[in-house]
Amino acid sequence: MNKLNLKWVSDTIGDEYKQWKKGDVITIQAQTGTGKTYFIKNQLISNMDIHERMLILANRINLKRQLKKDLLKNMRRPIPKDIKVLDSMTTFDNVVIMSYQQIDNLAHAREYGLTSLNLGRYDYIVLDESHYIFADSGFNNKTDYSFRELVIRRHSNSIKIFISATMEELKPTINKAVKDIKSDITVKDRCELWNYTTGKDYSYVDTKYFKSVDDIAITIKNDESKEKWIVFVTKIEDAKYIAEKIEGYKTTTIITKDTTKNDDLTEIINNSRFKSQVLLCTKCLDNGINIEDECVKNIVIMAWDRITFIQELGRIRQNIEKPYEVNLYIQKKSKKSFTTLINKVYEPKRNIIKEYKEKKKKPNTPN
Repeated sequence: MNKLNLKWVSDTIGDEYKQWKKGDVITIQAQTGTGKTYFIKNQLISNMDIHERMLILANRINLKRQLKKDLLKNMRRPIPKDIKVLDSMTTFDNVVIMSYQQIDNLAHAREYGLTSLNLGRYDYIVLDESHYIFADSGFNNKTDYSFRELVIRRHSNSIKIFISATMEELKPTINKAVKDIKSDITVKDRCELWNYTTGKDYSYVDTKYFKSVDDIAITIKNDESKEKWIVFVTKIEDAKYIAEKIEGYKTTTIITKDTTKNDDLTEIINNSRFKSQVLLCTKCLDNGINIEDECVKNIVIMAWDRITFIQELGRIRQNIEKPYEVNLYIQKKSKKSFTTLINKVYEPKRNIIKEYKEKKKKPNTPN
């Protein structure tokens, strides 16, 4: 295949990062495989002063594990074989790795005087996979805390860096937050917004469709090639069903957010590969984890929303210079399914937002 029409993050930014000042906000829309981790490790961290500190936020436990592994490699320190030991590690010299969920919980506890939260002590706040703040709000009622703390709140002592392949939904809010800061006459320090993008190119994808879970199970079962599959499900029951249907035909493994002892999970974290012929997983692997194995030529996505879909597709790491074709299997959804989703999930939320806006217009209205 031809070279992908993408830029490396390091080439896109160049030396401009040296011009960033405390209080500035940076957005980097980076497609998978364009070297965002390389930029953070080899340019930002390598050029930090000895007294400077960085906070890196991640939205999935497996993403945190891979980030920790990358930092340990960079520091030439041993990587723990026990995942629980790796999970317990948070500080790597002058770099701290936390989850957005930890920020949510700390900000929530702070309201009740149970703890303190001071992000101003970090010179850099890197919001990796920053779309989490919106994407997980549908099932996590605490994302509003990280939204206020990380997006709306000004951090005059820090450079905030938002990174995601799906920045579209969050970016307008970031732009508005920066605009509000600039228009505030009480704010004397500068606040500049720097936007970068690597571009988009999914020309390596060959799209196919299937109707039911049973259909894709049969397709996988009948595949006589040596190619590997990665299947993203929305329900763990679907993963179990597929595994049962292809038992005896393909070696399989199932990974969820609760998986800790699993040979394939360890192999993914350490080497960005898995040994089984079919990897079945939930959203726990939809962000940050990279599969660098040209034998993985089939990916199945059952997601309903755009952000999750693109993030799951991005788990297969492509070489920009020498990409290879990937078969993408998308589950077809009926009109009735979308109508049900809108009526039962989204419409009630729209009513809540409408009610909130109406109350906001009437300050004297009791809560």
